[in-house]
Amino acid sequence: MNDEAHAGASDDAAQILGGRYRVQRTIGRGGMANVYEADDAATSSRVALKRLVLRGDPKQDRRLQESFEREFYLLSQLAHPRIVEVYDYVADDDGHYYTMELLDGGDLQGFLHADWRKGCALIRDVCSALSLVHSRGLVHRDVSVRNVRCTSDGFAKLIDFGAVVPRGPNRYPLVATPAYAAPEVVRREPLDPRADLFALGATLYYTLTGHHAYPAPSFAALLETWKTPPRPPSAYANDVPPALDELVLELLTLDRDARPANAAEVMERLGVIEGCAIDEQLVVAQAYLSTPRLVGRERPLRRVRKESLKAIRGRGRAVLIEGAPGVGRSRFLDAVALDAKLQGGLVLTADPDDARDGPYGVIRALARQMIDEAPEVSIDLARSRIGLLGHAIPELLARVPEASLDAITDSGLLRAALFPALREWFLARAGTRSLVFAVDDFHRIDEPSAAVIALLSQEIRTANVAIVATAELDDGVAPSGPRKLLAETAERVVLEPLELHDTAALLASVFGEVPNLELLAHRLQTISRGNPRDV
Repeated sequence: MNDEAHAGASDDAAQILGGRYRVQRTIGRGGMANVYEADDAATSSRVALKRLVLRGDPKQDRRLQESFEREFYLLSQLAHPRIVEVYDYVADDDGHYYTMELLDGGDLQGFLHADWRKGCALIRDVCSALSLVHSRGLVHRDVSVRNVRCTSDGFAKLIDFGAVVPRGPNRYPLVATPAYAAPEVVRREPLDPRADLFALGATLYYTLTGHHAYPAPSFAALLETWKTPPRPPSAYANDVPPALDELVLELLTLDRDARPANAAEVMERLGVIEGCAIDEQLVVAQAYLSTPRLVGRERPLRRVRKESLKAIRGRGRAVLIEGAPGVGRSRFLDAVALDAKLQGGLVLTADPDDARDGPYGVIRALARQMIDEAPEVSIDLARSRIGLLGHAIPELLARVPEASLDAITDSGLLRAALFPALREWFLARAGTRSLVFAVDDFHRIDEPSAAVIALLSQEIRTANVAIVATAELDDGVAPSGPRKLLAETAERVVLEPLELHDTAALLASVFGEVPNLELLAHRLQTISRGNPRDV
């Protein structure tokens, strides 16, 4: 993404996407997408918005769309303090686009010739991000000065994951910046994390010196360029210490076996050279443990995806995901919600914390998200019954000052009138964009909200609505109330404990390739009986 050449005013400025995002300026343009700075009317915040650019060729456009969706999906799975955070994916009449945090500190170009300690600190941040990427069995392939952006408080974050591929055979189109590309990338040899470490070394070299270690303008020129070893960084910046010279040149060696073993080693060595403790590792450890790869759930995930896709296409479905405590219901629901976003659905999420707002707390949370996504449409559809709906969703009244609550004081009469009004409002909204209700721990939400959702599930067979709820498995106990009503219409999916090979894959997603992983997996499988939380 060429930020420098294209930043500034844009023909798209002031355009409003999805009735929510007002484009302010272009941040960068690339082969697959453009990135804009935009105002989010729903949250009153400023975000970065990445929008897919189609070519007009159906086959090529489909490949671009798949790649774009894959990038968002991957970033959503890599929650980490040093990786750019993504928010929402939208596929509508305005195209395909997603939003992410706006990094306002510029890229590493702004830190050229800065104090070498600052360069070390920023590259340590990138090492931290790469450690997580590599633990997932992935290679970034495009680490470079322009793909490391900084925050206003002085940290660095890795961006642009459009070139990420699994480690192993290199069957992919060549996507990299020549001056940062490792020999094995160009030669189409099998890829592993050391390719990213070479690019990391090239990035650090340029940050310290303002010169490229291998200044090739094209891939064809690299073979000749590689014949001349780079001078140590201290040749350009005489305050660079010998230990940093040594590390940078090790990263830049053409022989991958001579490079450091992994990003964690590089991060540790940079910390020693810089002379500072790496207390951020505590934060990073939390990121590893909170976002392990979803394993052992491929079959149920395909099943739920099939049902939600039917719903988005006008054949409404309800799915009830059940499992024992710790089996990963919430994690599974997150994956379902993300998949539904990529299918173009408006995903509304809620959990028992929303029930703290009192009766209808969960319904209110779902409605707020729906209103934020398209305020004018949602309010227009509610206008004829706004005095009634306002009893459950006061936000509606706040947006229509002239409206007032219907005078219904009897709770039974209010409930009898409110339930169908809520149902009709949600169904009407689904006529403008498919709705996906993702409700975690359905058995613990407030009873009025549960009843509304259960009743809604009875009316969605011909609507663009999917209801996906999780609940604790009550073996041998017959469900009652709203859960019983939901179970009567919902497709039931039970999450089973992990098998031994799944446990091993889960550990590998957290720790990467380390000794004794199979032995540890076998021991933990015995202790945990395959419960992911206990693992």
